[in-house]
Amino acid sequence: MTPFPLSFLAQIMQGALFQPATNYWRAIELTVLIEKGLPFLKEAHSLFDLGCGDGEIMRLLRPHLSAKAVVTGMDIDPAETTMAEQSGVYAQVLCGSADSVPLPSESQDAIISNSVLEHVAPIEAVLRESGRLLKKNGWFVATVPAPDFHACLKGSWCRGVLHDAYCHEIDKRLVHLRYWTREEWMAQLAQAGITLTDCIPYLSQAETRRW
Repeated sequence: MTPFPLSFLAQIMQGALFQPATNYWRAIELTVLIEKGLPFLKEAHSLFDLGCGDGEIMRLLRPHLSAKAVVTGMDIDPAETTMAEQSGVYAQVLCGSADSVPLPSESQDAIISNSVLEHVAPIEAVLRESGRLLKKNGWFVATVPAPDFHACLKGSWCRGVLHDAYCHEIDKRLVHLRYWTREEWMAQLAQAGITLTDCIPYLSQAETRRW
């Protein structure tokens, strides 16, 4: 059974027509995020998009947030932030590393980070900065690949490529730096003053192999 409306996949395709594999992943990921993660954020009046990219993800998520939400985006890539500024979904867009954000402490009701934290090298510093930005009882909602990601990959056996080598090449291409367990995320978030309250798997082995 398709875990997302085909109309939603079509909507995602409009933003990145030549990335069918990514679009398929995003359709599953964002459907779960909208259904399970965003209901907590509907009353958020200040929201920080950590690793906003070109703003396309926030464009898809924005209708599911509070109409009053003031959304700030930040990304390290100036080409991406230029497009994010043009997207019209942000009150402001910042360009730089998220380990040093020029916003006041306890200024954000919520932080969203979609498929970003697995790529970030100074992860501890970024999590600490996120903890600084969040108001008391604020929400931190993030999506990351799980520790079983490699086990879900079938590999390119037809080309004689060993599974470990195949996974290494996938990680290199995707720039995946970590696949932390729930316990590892809980520990790292706790050091940043953030309490892990829920962890929702959203990509099955069959879906990963189809991707």
